[in-house]
Amino acid sequence: SGYGVQTGAGVRGVTIGGPEPEERNTFTEAVIAGISIAAASAGESPQATIENNYVGLRRNGLTAEGNGKGISIRGKGNRISGNTVSSNAGAGIELDDATASDNIIEFNRIGRTAALCFADCARGNGTQGIVVQDGATRNTIRNNEIWYSGSDGVAVTGADVTPIHQNVFGANGGEPIDLGASGRTVNDNDSTAPPAGAGNRNQNYPVLGVPIGGDASGTVTGTLASVNAWFRIDFYAADGCPAPFPPVTAEPRYYLGSTVVQISNATAGVDGTVAFTYASLRFGRDSSFFAQPRGIVATATRYSGNPGQGGTRLFTSEISSCRTYQNNGLLFANGFE
Repeated sequence: SGYGVQTGAGVRGVTIGGPEPEERNTFTEAVIAGISIAAASAGESPQATIENNYVGLRRNGLTAEGNGKGISIRGKGNRISGNTVSSNAGAGIELDDATASDNIIEFNRIGRTAALCFADCARGNGTQGIVVQDGATRNTIRNNEIWYSGSDGVAVTGADVTPIHQNVFGANGGEPIDLGASGRTVNDNDSTAPPAGAGNRNQNYPVLGVPIGGDASGTVTGTLASVNAWFRIDFYAADGCPAPFPPVTAEPRYYLGSTVVQISNATAGVDGTVAFTYASLRFGRDSSFFAQPRGIVATATRYSGNPGQGGTRLFTSEISSCRTYQNNGLLFANGFE
């Protein structure tokens, strides 16, 4: 069939799936998309909930049997949560055109088998894990696992106001986060108009110094250049840093925390800068996390105002260049300097 299930324009409040195993649906072999939510205009609010489905896998959660695309979303107010979206020929999840706004994509497992696995886990989607495009705006991507995509983990192209945070990436064919779907974008002047087709206004990423610390925790310093605004810097660990050439970055695997900064020295047409010092790095309660080689990367997310006073997330950057964590624990192993 063209679609596994499709809601037409004017349909509102549909629930596809549910939190319990017996509420799960399985969508395979649809030529266009496993699930499609439609909207005729930018103001239309389907408010669909798509939860806990297998899209592109058989009901055992292991065997690949993909669709043309996994989930295609238009309209506003939809929530896509807790699904396994894998093995589809195109994108896993697509937010398409200016009707797609105010949607939340969270806690999905994209590009892997449904169950925890240690071998033969790859069930990647053919293009992006998630793509936000063609005028989509105010969509949030958070707390997802995105693996084995044929190209980018998340691509934002010709779209705006897409905060992206606390996602896990692994073994994707392109960038973890790609603004503009054109490969890695170097930092530029955020105070000038971005090029056509840019994503999230080509928000600059932070530039990190050398992260240093012990087995349990550490710190990192760095800078951010951008417009006058408040920003949240989110830190992640990777399983080491890649070689510096070609200029690719590491994929964020573990969320380490954040710090908030404000830029107030930008002038007309010229970015300002801010430094952050001794920002804390820690992976939960793991007391030996940094005993293994780790790379540190970060993103910057611009806010509408002071986040402590109700400011909301706007634009998230691509992933920063990777810096190798320097474990100084051995220097103090005998209890003296």
